[in-house]
Amino acid sequence: MAEVFPNTRFAFNGRHFLVSTMLWDPYIMKEVVNGTEHFYGMCADLLEEMARSLNFTYTWTEPLDMNWGHNNNSTWSGLVGQLNRQEVDLTMAPLAMSKEREGAMDFTFPFFHDFSGVLLKRPDPNARKWRTYIDIFRWEVLMCLGLTLLGASVVCITIEAGDRSIFGRTNLWIATNRFWVILGALLSQGSRQLPRRGSGRMFLSAWWVFSIILAATYSGNLIASLTVTKDKSPFDTLEEMVKQDEYRYGTIDQSMWTMLFEYSSSPTYQAIHRNMHVFSEKDPRVLNPDPYVHLEMVREGGYAYIADTGLFNSWLATNCDLMLIKEKFYPSKYAVGLPNDSAYTKLFSDQIMKIYESGLIQVWINRWWPKRNFCKGSLTTEAEILDLIDVQSVFYMAGLGVGLSMIALAMEFMMYTAFPKLRRNRQSTAQEVKAKGINDGFAMS
Repeated sequence: MAEVFPNTRFAFNGRHFLVSTMLWDPYIMKEVVNGTEHFYGMCADLLEEMARSLNFTYTWTEPLDMNWGHNNNSTWSGLVGQLNRQEVDLTMAPLAMSKEREGAMDFTFPFFHDFSGVLLKRPDPNARKWRTYIDIFRWEVLMCLGLTLLGASVVCITIEAGDRSIFGRTNLWIATNRFWVILGALLSQGSRQLPRRGSGRMFLSAWWVFSIILAATYSGNLIASLTVTKDKSPFDTLEEMVKQDEYRYGTIDQSMWTMLFEYSSSPTYQAIHRNMHVFSEKDPRVLNPDPYVHLEMVREGGYAYIADTGLFNSWLATNCDLMLIKEKFYPSKYAVGLPNDSAYTKLFSDQIMKIYESGLIQVWINRWWPKRNFCKGSLTTEAEILDLIDVQSVFYMAGLGVGLSMIALAMEFMMYTAFPKLRRNRQSTAQEVKAKGINDGFAMS
């Protein structure tokens, strides 16, 4: 065979290819040295290895519209359009494989697998410190706790009221004290007095157990929240991102993500597509083709950027103020692109498979993905000194208590001044309770 076709041993025999690419860290980057453009990165290393193995030379170029490839009324833009019109010989970039693109071009065996993610700025940990003592429990727990407190008070009042009217002059005054006993137990404050009835004592015992468990749970979580700093994302999934209105979000225009959101049947993806175009009407940067424009918007705050985790990991290594949401979506495959029905697709695919199996891809990944820096913090467990901002909410609570007590004092003074009979009625009620041996509705244990 070699004697009949001698060029088979020389592969492309020095043929020159025009290779198009798009800048995308750390796959392909560019610098200008003495007026000459120099491309480097993982894709550049891959192309250099393929050129050496398959015996060809190449020249880099970029699409004039600086787009990846989007179908506009059967006319493709960007890298895909260059291949579809056969303006270039191949593309070497993190170009994602998709069903729509495969109808306009050929893909080789994929050289990289990745997921998509959402990048945003870490929330300021001090912004919510004033809510430290409230955020221990979710709002559903706090609501149920308030309803339980009122319900327990009503039950205790009903048990002790017996056959007497709860809204009588004596029992109404006693009912107020029942509420404070129930609230005091919830705050780990006991009472020297017990209900006279056995049913009341059994109920109060159950309430004490409930209060002890709740107080222990609250205290444990409070200690953890004060000593361990946790980065809590404002949203963890795309569905949560759509439902919130604090953050805008966007991505690269005419990219695989705009195609994903535009053509997907998922209600969440469709909502993202609609919202991004609404955001772009007020701020065109939301669909800017330059990833560094999106990075700057993320750093400004209130913005989430949708792209691949490969790019994000290169940024996170040197930016401790950025974070990813938990959800990863849309697994993608990056491959070399060739014109439709190219005779060289199998040849390139076989070579990429050899490179993949040799482990060179992992070597290039280790070379071009920067090592993750350790952000502020210690590697060992140590006690954290609390600042005033960490406990500011307790001072707010104390101030609220003082304010409410002053309001209550003013109202009592005004009522007693305006209605002298109210004071005499209260004194007679207290004497009546004492005479009956109720002693504020309780008997000494």
